[in-house]
Amino acid sequence: MKNLINTTLLLIAFTCIFFEINAQQTYFPQTNVAWKNIKTVYGAYGDGIHDDTQAFRTAVRTQLNQFNSTVAVYIPKGIYLVSDSIQSLMRYYDCCLILQGESRDSTIIKVIDNAPNFQSKANPRPVFKTRGGNQAFGNYFLNLTINTGINNGGAVAFDYVTSNYGAIKDVNIISPDGSGYCGLQMEQSWPGPGIIKNVKINGYDYGIRVATCEYSMTFEDITLNNQVINGLYNDCNTLSIRHLKSNNTITAIRNFGRIILIDSELKGGIASNSAINSTAFLYVRNLNTQGYGTSIIHKTQTITTPYVDEFRDIINYSKFPNDNKSLGLPIEETPDYVNNNALNWADVTTYGANPTNPLYGFSDATAGIRAAFDSGKKVVYFGKIGDNGTGYCIYADIVIPASVEKITGLNLSKFLFFNNSKFIIDSSATKPLFIESFKGGLILLNNSKRTVVIKSTGVQYNNTVRNTNGKVFIEDMVEAFTPQFPVRMWARQLNPEVQSESEIDLNNSGGKFWILGLKTEGRAVIANTTNGGATEILGALVYPASSFQVIINPLLRFRMLVSALWA
Repeated sequence: MKNLINTTLLLIAFTCIFFEINAQQTYFPQTNVAWKNIKTVYGAYGDGIHDDTQAFRTAVRTQLNQFNSTVAVYIPKGIYLVSDSIQSLMRYYDCCLILQGESRDSTIIKVIDNAPNFQSKANPRPVFKTRGGNQAFGNYFLNLTINTGINNGGAVAFDYVTSNYGAIKDVNIISPDGSGYCGLQMEQSWPGPGIIKNVKINGYDYGIRVATCEYSMTFEDITLNNQVINGLYNDCNTLSIRHLKSNNTITAIRNFGRIILIDSELKGGIASNSAINSTAFLYVRNLNTQGYGTSIIHKTQTITTPYVDEFRDIINYSKFPNDNKSLGLPIEETPDYVNNNALNWADVTTYGANPTNPLYGFSDATAGIRAAFDSGKKVVYFGKIGDNGTGYCIYADIVIPASVEKITGLNLSKFLFFNNSKFIIDSSATKPLFIESFKGGLILLNNSKRTVVIKSTGVQYNNTVRNTNGKVFIEDMVEAFTPQFPVRMWARQLNPEVQSESEIDLNNSGGKFWILGLKTEGRAVIANTTNGGATEILGALVYPASSFQVIINPLLRFRMLVSALWA
């Protein structure tokens, strides 16, 4: 056993905001981008008068090409009326549905009032339904509003599953008269891992319903208002939740699964109800309730105080002396980056970089990417796509200059690295670098103090001694995280996926790691914390995905409290 380390499972609210908190991204490039415009390609009106149901049905069932499973739709500002359900392709290998709205508040998909097909609560009907199963990779609904209309009691805004990565983010879900059945339903097999972030749900019998035991979901910055039965209902799944705000008279959370809830507010209650009613695993920290007769009813336990500092329903399995409390590492918010000036965006295509499939010939995008990075533009985007083997092929190291503040693949593109090539951050820049929305793994060496923010992208992150105690923020990533030198890392929805017995999912040598929502698969050591480091994990689904009689590696090389499910 290596040096003793501290590790656990929770957090203290600590805010660090780099950019304007209320700013909203509304500019998305249309040139050399693979997604298809719902108006210009599929004939939607978006005028609040015509029925656009068929346009959406066609759009979500049309792959970008016959060799690629991605379906990507761009939705400009407008009010798009729909009268029936819209369902994605449901075949086993279909995946990667991306609906990108132009503006959260001005891109509105609205069900007509008194819609005949949305009347039955006994047979609820979704506006959007993704495929289920464990191949539902990369389903994204971004920057839009779903309004399920008036007198549509059987309406569900989303029947949603994503696998390994994916998100519903920056979305409003509204039942104007409160009559709908559910805002966000995840009861098909098998939701997660994925992240739900910055989502507001108003009305419905249930704000959120989750079921089935695999594979865990992460929630942050969720607002639930005016539900009739429950704000959040969970049956069996593992939910890691931070910053849940509920304003409801009814029980806000009903739990029959595994819930880790931190830094949340459940208000508006009445004395005859409990804020949380749980019969299964529950961990709560830093919870404020208001109006409820009890804050928590859990099995045979009742907590009546409006504020709950820390409540746990687990056994302390630590092999080391401890105070039976979580570490409470300081938490920093994931920074956001907004740049709506089109003149600040560089299209790599204009500099000669195009994606290719290396199986069919040599094409080097290195020089074109370098030129785009050196153009002085703040945002560099990669928008093209080919078949599933196509990527921007890189054959030599590329330095990311200080002028580049964001690199994005718009959830479409990916990189292919050859000759041990990589991206290198080697500058004295102080502004964070944002790397967002690439489908393929990116190889990165940070030889600077520059903060790195990784969203919806797999990044093989490594660093040099110059990066010691630098900051890394992660959201929605499928990749192990094993930097050589200490860093301060905050992750939301981290999925190392399949690692062999000889590998480590999280290698923390002297740093501070904080994770909300971890899912692992395989027999690797989950977390190795050494040299005085601290690792705190708030909610995890540990999934060996194989049968064996002897655990060759210890799960965790440190002291840690973790919600773990073995399958």
